[in-house]
Amino acid sequence: MRFCDDCLAAVPRVTPPVCARCGDAIPVGETLCRQCRRHPPKFAQARAWALMEGSVRQAIHRLKYRRDLALADVLAAQLVALVQSLDWPVEMVVAVPLGKQRQRERGYNQAALLAFPLALGLGVPWARHALARVRETPSQVGLDAAARRRNVAGAFRAGPDSALQGATVLLVDDVMTTGATLDAAAQALLNGGAAQVYAVTVARAFLRTGAR
Repeated sequence: MRFCDDCLAAVPRVTPPVCARCGDAIPVGETLCRQCRRHPPKFAQARAWALMEGSVRQAIHRLKYRRDLALADVLAAQLVALVQSLDWPVEMVVAVPLGKQRQRERGYNQAALLAFPLALGLGVPWARHALARVRETPSQVGLDAAARRRNVAGAFRAGPDSALQGATVLLVDDVMTTGATLDAAAQALLNGGAAQVYAVTVARAFLRTGAR
């Protein structure tokens, strides 16, 4: 599966207005979504290239579950353009890590496959060992926003990467739903010495309950 020009033009996007922090759709006249007002995230801003629908959902599922690894380069190219348009002052790229068990089962981390070409495209280092998942967590699927935050609380730890000290980090994952995973990972990076964390994902998904 690849995206032709017409397919790229038809990719469903999150359209303005959006939350200044997490990029969620918000009513006209507001600055922050309800979730960010209640639980301000540790990342400075997060944005997604597209909605988790149609061809984008299919592409992520092929990358994640069907070993179509070449799709990572295709999707990373879109992330490069997105980050450049946002003009974030990022100095390194870090992927959200998988737990050891899931890494063994899948054989690869789709976020890392996105992070490497993204770092190359931006001309900054990929800090491969800057973040580790230190606790196995159940799938977030089916959990509400509060349960998702509890599920990933304390699940990450920054590695002994001296380059993190005072750095502005770009955190990468495939999909953002409530932002709980990105928030917990950003907290770990800040605890490890990062000055600021931005986050980018290929897609934005929403809970069916309407809680985001």
